Amino acid sequence: MKEKTKNEFVEAYEKYSLIIQRYIFARVNDYDLAEDIMQETFFKTWQYLNRNSNKIIKLKSFLFMVSNNLITDYYRHKNKIPFSIDDQAFGEIPVPAVQIQEIEEKIELEILKNKLQNLKEGYRKILSYRYIDFLSVKEISTITSKSTNYVSVVIYRGKKILKEMYKDIKMTH
Repeated sequence: MKEKTKNEFVEAYEKYSLIIQRYIFARVNDYDLAEDIMQETFFKTWQYLNRNSNKIIKLKSFLFMVSNNLITDYYRHKNKIPFSIDDQAFGEIPVPAVQIQEIEEKIELEILKNKLQNLKEGYRKILSYRYIDFLSVKEISTITSKSTNYVSVVIYRGKKILKEMYKDIKMTH
């Protein structure tokens, strides 16, 4: 392998390893496992680069695709449901001062996170990529092997469904 390619790979590891690990952790909810899968993702990518003369055009998308495949393999082997929405995936909601409005907003967000679990898996997965992992529509399209138009429509419809759920929440409180 060329020295230039090695340097590019090291730069990619430094740039994307934490992003990939956070993505994996949001799906497996186990820090050590997320780290193992992240390392395996980069190892498999390294092997691919050594085996193939083809250069990877969109490395970030390729890494997400490899990690997604490894997560799928893990859950197939373990027979578990591969999606978890919890505080670790969304992060803690900071509450600087105890105020009624802030507490109400936090409660509403918790209810919305629970409602997100009621969405079909296709919506959950794509909305998670977009709003938890902050991926672009093109990156999501590459990872899911769906067209950018399909991804955009799912995001639009998923947001619409969540807004309706949010309205229902507001009416009941």
